[in-house]
Amino acid sequence: MTEPVKKKLLIVDDNTTFLDQIAEAFGGEYTVFQAHNGAEGLEITRREFPDVILLDVMMPKVSGVEMLRQLQGDMETRPIPIIIFSGS
Repeated sequence: MTEPVKKKLLIVDDNTTFLDQIAEAFGGEYTVFQAHNGAEGLEITRREFPDVILLDVMMPKVSGVEMLRQLQGDMETRPIPIIIFSGS
């Protein structure tokens, strides 16, 4: 019997501890990808097309807000559900 294919979760945050905690919490249910800034997040999104994205607002290089704008402006990535959060 084959294993069911896991859905993909992308976590984008510049806080490595938070990334690791979320990856551990959801790793059993999802294939988890991690990005440390919005630029990495955009690259991984366009390569992996995750099923859901957890996105921090304030990050270096490309902010979460800018990443969201770019994803929403692209017809291929627009349907991906995005949950935005902030530590501040």
